[in-house]
Amino acid sequence: MTWILAFNSWMQTPQGHTIVDGIVVPVDWFEIIFNPYFLYRLVHMGLAEFLCMALLVAATGAYHLLKNQYQTGSRKMVMMALWMLALMAPLQAVVGDQHGLNTLEHQPIKVAAMEGALVAILGR
Repeated sequence: MTWILAFNSWMQTPQGHTIVDGIVVPVDWFEIIFNPYFLYRLVHMGLAEFLCMALLVAATGAYHLLKNQYQTGSRKMVMMALWMLALMAPLQAVVGDQHGLNTLEHQPIKVAAMEGALVAILGR
């Protein structure tokens, strides 16, 4: 996951390279990997993984509760998953907002397109 995020982030905000005869040549691998988008995307993706797993655990626990199986363990599963969701969901929203503000700084046209501002500006 990390390398895919690093490469995709670099394509959004390319840094640490030069172009020689039409070929991209790396100059600074640290800048290439840790570009302005990478950390926001890494944290956002990591939180999304925790949220998905919490939902899976909650669903599994709820299924067992509905079937009257493993009541004690199922209650713990659901409670732990709900606590994880309660903590991670607001944090994910904050990180997503920060990622959006970072995108606004580096690619304002992209944010305008996401928000539909281009339609209002261009009249299409």
